[in-house]
Amino acid sequence: MDYKQVNDYEVISMIRENDDDARDIMYQKYLPVIRKGASKYFFDVKKHGVEFDDLVQEGWIALDSAIKSYRESYDVLFYTFAKYCIDNHLYNYCKRLNNKKNYVLDNADFDCDLTETKDFKVGSSFLEEMIS
Repeated sequence: MDYKQVNDYEVISMIRENDDDARDIMYQKYLPVIRKGASKYFFDVKKHGVEFDDLVQEGWIALDSAIKSYRESYDVLFYTFAKYCIDNHLYNYCKRLNNKKNYVLDNADFDCDLTETKDFKVGSSFLEEMIS
């Protein structure tokens, strides 16, 4: 099927009626837009362990959100609206990853052995046990 010939507005109305085939059509039609957006940000976030497919998944989430929130009264083509939603979502996702406040959690060592922790007594506070 040639996805470029499919009318977005008809497919959106079918998706809103819970037609899974229509959702697949929309996903296939906008896959190049999502992949292009993901490739734009991939090199900025791969240092955080993010894979390309993770960005594509975020693009699917953005497209799904665009489908749910689009109204024809916006007086803008759905393609333009969806592309903006995808780019904006990917930008914000990458911005959160690059935010310095997450540095401690991103680089924490969670490989500690939890079997060596002390048993807490009933009624004792966590702080008291940590101090002793």
